[in-house]
Amino acid sequence: MRKFQVSLHSTEAPDRLSLITRAIVKSQLSIQLQPKLRIHRRSSFSLHVRAVSASTQEAQRGTPNPIPVPSNSETMVAQAVTASTAAYKAGVKLQKLELLLPLIGATDLDDWPGGIRQQFKAALPLIEGVLKGLRQASGLQGGLNSEIWDQGDAIGVWMGAMLAAVIFPTPDVLRNVRSLDAVKNGGLALMVNPQWNAGQFVSDFGFGAGSKELQTFVARFQDTYFLKQQRVQGEELFILRAYPGEWQVHIQDGQGNSPCVHQQAVRPTYKELEAIIATYQGGDAPAWWKRMKKEFDFNWRSLKRE
Repeated sequence: MRKFQVSLHSTEAPDRLSLITRAIVKSQLSIQLQPKLRIHRRSSFSLHVRAVSASTQEAQRGTPNPIPVPSNSETMVAQAVTASTAAYKAGVKLQKLELLLPLIGATDLDDWPGGIRQQFKAALPLIEGVLKGLRQASGLQGGLNSEIWDQGDAIGVWMGAMLAAVIFPTPDVLRNVRSLDAVKNGGLALMVNPQWNAGQFVSDFGFGAGSKELQTFVARFQDTYFLKQQRVQGEELFILRAYPGEWQVHIQDGQGNSPCVHQQAVRPTYKELEAIIATYQGGDAPAWWKRMKKEFDFNWRSLKRE
């Protein structure tokens, strides 16, 4: 059901897209947030993370150097735009993006006390930046309409003749995604931070011919940019992939650095991550002792900052 609709044309002011998405939040997704923006200590965009040392554009042109973990949201958006544009020019028209959201209003007990609506608010500036960047590419200019497809699940869509993006899509809206003009016209269609588990298609998509059809449609979308933070065996990991590069595993070293320790052609499974960590830890000290020391150092630094 359509809840809210506005339009954006390429001849309007550059900040018009920002005004549109702010209007969506104010009109449909207003929530109570803590007044001060807070970066959680586990966020990848903490001020303690050191700035990247390599050029995103250079790393994404196929050089052997891994792409660095972005130090802030702006760098992440730039990486996503570069990867998505390169994939589009290579003929990849259906894409998935996974963006790491900066925490806002986090508490000690809950990173997202406002739930999916609070995440929507955090995602808006990122989507704005990605769409503005993509609309510089040949063939992707033109007007965009914005709608809220589902207020409860905070599913938003930006639609144009050759460009579309859906934030937080669920299996219930995939038929709507398939009907977008950008999909039917062979343009660029993005699903951003989809809300299903790639390893649990049966539970998320159900059974029957209709489920198989949706799974086939989803399988056509390629991961062109992916950034996720994950904790495995006491280690803070970043899983990063930017088209056309490989999947990278970065491990925080406790000093504000996140070196790349592994690259491979497909997204690593949890068991593969465990094996990568075991190889990375190495050395003479037992793994459990290293994890305990890292936890102690992490908690000590956190207490000093509070």
